[in-house]
Amino acid sequence: MQSQPSHPQINISNFGVGANAGGVIIATGIILIALIGIPVTRYLLPLAVILGLAIALILHFIKPKPPLAVFKPETPSPSE
Repeated sequence: MQSQPSHPQINISNFGVGANAGGVIIATGIILIALIGIPVTRYLLPLAVILGLAIALILHFIKPKPPLAVFKPETPSPSE
């Protein structure tokens, strides 16, 4: 019986990097590979960054409502 031929591949789950400089290098490399290998991402990435920043600014300036505020009955103030 012949053995199956090996297919050497790089599996990203084998990299043991965390939230440090190694993780930043790996993430940057993956983004650069995608930008080079998939031409449409050259347009989508900047648009996604701009859209994300716009949403972040909108959410930053909106006054947050407390959770479940719609379920609390309005109680009259004691001065009424």
